[in-house]
Amino acid sequence: MINAVEILVSRGHRIDDVLRRYTMNQVRAFIDAAATNIKRDAAQFAIGMRNARFADERSWKKFIDALIAKVTTRKKKPDQLKPEQVPFVRNLLHGKKRVI
Repeated sequence: MINAVEILVSRGHRIDDVLRRYTMNQVRAFIDAAATNIKRDAAQFAIGMRNARFADERSWKKFIDALIAKVTTRKKKPDQLKPEQVPFVRNLLHGKKRVI
């Protein structure tokens, strides 16, 4: 349980919410999402390290500029829930068991 708290707090959740407001089902769902995000972060870091090691100065600058542009501008709208996802999210927010 302490690992779950540590991961969620490190990913931006408030400790009070994790300890007092989230149900175990919510914690599990947030941990699953956090694990996916951690893997994605590690992959992005590995790509950056590989580019830093093997890229020439021009290619490296192009890579960094692309990263900065991706962070500073968001052109598309956030993904919307699909109709079939609504019951799952509704149950999750109300602390009920997962519905898959």
